[in-house]
Amino acid sequence: MDQITVKDLNFTYPGRDRKALENVSMSIGSGEFVCLCGRTGSGKTTLLRSLKPILAPHGERTGSIRLLGKDMDELTDREAAARIGYVMQNPDNQIVTDKVWHELAFGLENIGMDPEAIRVRVAEMATFFGIHNWFGRDTDSLSGGQKQMLNLAAVMAMQPDVLLLDEPTASLDPVAAVDFLSTVSRISREIGTTIIIIEHRLDEVLPRADRVIVMDEGKIYADGMPAEVGLDLIEKEMPMGRAMPAPLRAYAGCLKEAGGDAVAADEAAGKTLKDEAIGDAPLDVAAGRRWLADAMDGEASSSGKDMTSQETGAAKPGREETEIEIKDIWMRYERNSADVLKGLSLTVKKGEILAIVGGNGAGKSTLMNVIAGAARPYRGKVVRGRRPVGALAQNPQLVFTEDTLEEDLKVASGSEEEMQEIVKKLQLEDLLASHPFDLSGGEQQRAALAKVMLAGAEVLLLDEPTKGLDEGYKEIVENMLKEFTAGGGTVIVTTHDVDFCARTAGRCAMLFDGQITGEGPAGRFFRGNAFYTTAANRMSRGITDSLFAEEIIDAVSEKRKEL
Repeated sequence: MDQITVKDLNFTYPGRDRKALENVSMSIGSGEFVCLCGRTGSGKTTLLRSLKPILAPHGERTGSIRLLGKDMDELTDREAAARIGYVMQNPDNQIVTDKVWHELAFGLENIGMDPEAIRVRVAEMATFFGIHNWFGRDTDSLSGGQKQMLNLAAVMAMQPDVLLLDEPTASLDPVAAVDFLSTVSRISREIGTTIIIIEHRLDEVLPRADRVIVMDEGKIYADGMPAEVGLDLIEKEMPMGRAMPAPLRAYAGCLKEAGGDAVAADEAAGKTLKDEAIGDAPLDVAAGRRWLADAMDGEASSSGKDMTSQETGAAKPGREETEIEIKDIWMRYERNSADVLKGLSLTVKKGEILAIVGGNGAGKSTLMNVIAGAARPYRGKVVRGRRPVGALAQNPQLVFTEDTLEEDLKVASGSEEEMQEIVKKLQLEDLLASHPFDLSGGEQQRAALAKVMLAGAEVLLLDEPTKGLDEGYKEIVENMLKEFTAGGGTVIVTTHDVDFCARTAGRCAMLFDGQITGEGPAGRFFRGNAFYTTAANRMSRGITDSLFAEEIIDAVSEKRKEL
């Protein structure tokens, strides 16, 4: 039985000429785990919010939506609240109470459930989600991963039939993201809840999904089994093909490399890559390792082992001239609170891109605030040059001050020509007339980055700059930052996006327990880690020791030449 049926859905936001959704039709069956993906601004969030009545966007809508066997407008407020759960991108935007236990009970209290039944339900959810160990804590004391797990548990306490998740791991570190997505997978398998999830971390989501729906420019481009859809996107060289899991991209690339004339003959006969390869296509790291070991005949390769950060495509190391020197800083927010930074020391060279990684709550944002001068350590010092500094916080909305994006960018820009150049690079032309708060998360991220870069800074502090961006836009940002540092600028970036770090940064540092626990050139840094590394590296560890799918393809190609 279909729990969600969308037919010929069209939607246009006020003040926009282009439709956000155009003739969208789909059916989601009971218990399905569906991944909804697409490029930034493709309409994913608009479609997902349209399935939750209280969050449905304001604008012109045509077509029909049936939820749980009823037309959407026929659902009572109670039915919509209890039976359709929604988890947002930013964990802080969904928490409404001060205590963990109260957050779990809040929704149940609002629908008038009996207090005794609430206690049983809350206890069950706390146990299932592993919350019992921090059940009595204040919500503002939780890490980002704990907050998002609490949001998920609070939604599931309502026992919804449908669970909608909008990039729920965007603010989470790699380890917390895997824990969260594993829990979502358990909900699908053990409870049978229908799940639709928007995610950019497809390496972790697609192996768990029953089905993937790909959106492009407001339309559904593809709908089917993950491996089938992924191979089709890769074969047609669609932008979303670059976002497919690394094992699948490496596998498909090796088939193309090996195919040569045979591939051309298959294409002439009407056969596709997915027709020939779908049965063996690996989606996860474990399957990828088995395939790669077989392709390399079980032999390890030296390919990639000693590659420098420059060889991996990351930015060159900075010059020897020091841009910022951080000396033994200690930082806490309140007199009696715990230290967030503990004797931290770090040197940043002029002209480099330095990436700082670490778990949620490790102190990355605090460190950025200290460098920017927005927070003062009680011990130690930060020595900065006189060059102007521009900062982009995790919440991009903090930089916007005007009623339209165009007005906002004009405030920051030194000239019309400069503004138009940045607008073109970040593909913001169609968004200039919009209010910044009406943009999608990824669009706001690009717009905020444009404003920060237009302000004339020579040192950029970027906190999670790729949050909500697809692979195509990440590449644009990567190229912009490399161009910026090539011209003498310096960039410090904190991010959970390991692939972006590995491709972009010249140097990476790990922040743990308030201190820098390790640093080095990007290639060497990520090849030495087990979890804070790329999916391609986890897949190829001890076989080709590659950081990217492209390196795996090259290694397999070299091996075949030897045979």
